[in-house]
Amino acid sequence: MPDLALEVAGQVFSGWTSARVTESVDALAPAFELTYADRWSQSAERVRIRPGQACRLLWREAPMLTGWIDSATATETASERALSVSGRAKTGDLVDCSVELSEPWVDRTIEEIARDVVGVFGIGVRCFVFGDAASPIPFAAPELGETCAELLGRLARLRGCWLSTSSTGDLEIVQGGWRAGGDVPVLRRGRDILSATLTESHEARFNRLTVATQGGSLEIDAISGLTATARDPAVTRHRPLVVVADAACVDLDRRAQWEINARMGKGTRLSLTLPGWTSARDALWHPGQVVRVVDDWLGLDHELAIVSVQRSLDLNAGTTAQLELADPRVLLPEPIPDDAFEA
Repeated sequence: MPDLALEVAGQVFSGWTSARVTESVDALAPAFELTYADRWSQSAERVRIRPGQACRLLWREAPMLTGWIDSATATETASERALSVSGRAKTGDLVDCSVELSEPWVDRTIEEIARDVVGVFGIGVRCFVFGDAASPIPFAAPELGETCAELLGRLARLRGCWLSTSSTGDLEIVQGGWRAGGDVPVLRRGRDILSATLTESHEARFNRLTVATQGGSLEIDAISGLTATARDPAVTRHRPLVVVADAACVDLDRRAQWEINARMGKGTRLSLTLPGWTSARDALWHPGQVVRVVDDWLGLDHELAIVSVQRSLDLNAGTTAQLELADPRVLLPEPIPDDAFEA
């Protein structure tokens, strides 16, 4: 079997002329786009792939994505036939669909809430949390019109977790900022990297960032000790910002420093194009992994976190992976307000 194949209704289709598979920490559901032109290696019969069909995207016979076909476009001319197919992991339904449950949850863990929300979609839940993050939430309720992914993402951030999707289409709730994986892979200029682009921006960074409580007065809160301020030493001109906390945080200092750290991480992004889709260990690249990048021309010798992966296939260019990387602090969850879930 060729490296990349699509399994639909018991049939396995390969011979794709181009492909793009995208994963990101900012998008719950991995997505794919496949194109075929001119011939099918398995059969001369007409290929029928329709929206709504269950599918598995296979890489070297192992599933890399399990989900649904979103769209299929067939084109025929006098000289060729073409088919384009796109789809997402099963968790795409959580991104699109609203929460149906209207009753609030009282003293339930994030895993229990997630199972209530996603069970009707036929999606499993795998929870990798411990300590306070696994303790019951005093009170939680969906907001009007909130999607399943928005609700669970909101609860996950406040519980110090983040959401991802497994290769089998299950929802994963993961604690911690990024995936630990033993030795950190090293990517070097001229050996592992086809091209690199480093973008540095101060657009969302501020020299002084103040966190205040919701509904209060900045002047009164400052006098009462209900604000906290953190500074970004790299921003030398006067650029102040006030951020309103989502809930009353006991540790406002921690929230303020998190804002500074997250904006530092997002302000510097590195985009790498690599040959192939796998690391030296023959494992697919995934968001959340940490790699060390060594590039003397860009002045880099740092450990960075992968925030998105775009895998591409082209008959002429072969397979390439485009990684977007940032300071690992960008993956750290938002600090947890002590009373964030109280009624």
